[in-house]
Amino acid sequence: SIALGDKSEQLIEELVKQPDFSELAKRAGTAKVEQFEQLLNLLAAFREQKDLFIDQLAKDTKTLKGLAGTVSSASANNFQDTANLLYSMGSRKVNLTGLVNYESLAEKANEAGPDDIRGLTLLMARFDEDHRNKLIPRVDWASLCMKCPIDVGLLRALGGCLENLWRKAEMLSDKSDFDKVAQYLRSRDDDIMQKIENAYEQAKMHRAPYASLYAGVGKFLWNCNQIDHTLSLEIATKTMSKLIECFWIAPINYHYVGQLINALYKIDPYLSESFLGNNKVRGRIQQSINEHDWSKEVEGLKHLIEAFYRSFPDLWRRMVNSNWIVVDLSSLDLDSIYRDVEEEKNAGTAYNTAKKVRALRHSPKFLLC
Repeated sequence: SIALGDKSEQLIEELVKQPDFSELAKRAGTAKVEQFEQLLNLLAAFREQKDLFIDQLAKDTKTLKGLAGTVSSASANNFQDTANLLYSMGSRKVNLTGLVNYESLAEKANEAGPDDIRGLTLLMARFDEDHRNKLIPRVDWASLCMKCPIDVGLLRALGGCLENLWRKAEMLSDKSDFDKVAQYLRSRDDDIMQKIENAYEQAKMHRAPYASLYAGVGKFLWNCNQIDHTLSLEIATKTMSKLIECFWIAPINYHYVGQLINALYKIDPYLSESFLGNNKVRGRIQQSINEHDWSKEVEGLKHLIEAFYRSFPDLWRRMVNSNWIVVDLSSLDLDSIYRDVEEEKNAGTAYNTAKKVRALRHSPKFLLC
């Protein structure tokens, strides 16, 4: 067993000094899910040698089968530890996920309680698309959406459940659960809006960027819009003034502010344009780009600029061309960002036009002509 007992830190230190990766990999294959945390601690302790251990783990078929069996039978309250293990394996996780019994895992997912839903959505995020698609149609996402507590800290998880509900409907061509979930969310809309506004207020009081807050609200709004556009529009509109009043940004949450902007744009382009056009919001974004050190968050900044440009291209160009933004952005290749957004918009316009033509051709009026 990988279990290390009460002196786990001392034993890990000794193992790191003289690691036998082959033997450790075999022992890891017999680990119980409750011991995954110890396995993760061991991986972290290896530091530069971690990849050597992962490589040994990934090529040992017997070990992988043992771990896959453990993952397949993991109870719902162990999903987060399982997700963390997959994350630690990086690209080599596919060697493990390819052996998982998804029917068994789905049974455990359907038994998840309110406290298990965050772990489940984290686990879903760790699977690649092919393996995630094996699990999605087997799980009752409508039930999980309604089990998920209405709490700002769980909005991202609720958004994940809504996303999987939508994907399941697309895969099975069956949207019968949408009305049930939408009705439930509508019955809780005042509670949702109040908790979002309270969280914005808390973020303002503590002068914290609250990356998880923007990530959660953005993911929830985006996926709520897939299920019930009217509800997502109501929530976004009614919480907008508090979002603007309390808005704060720093490099650590550039990516998540971009996600939130994209969600507003998806619901209604006027929403995201109004948000960015507010002098306070625009000023704080401008100030952060000019004054904060974003050198470690370049991808996040690119995502933010892309979202800004998608929603309000004229204002963004004015900020750059009028020297409101004085810091050098040449390393970001702004023209490439602009081009990608324009191509995406053009593709979307072409798709929507074709969709309308198809609908017209199949309409009763067209068929009678």
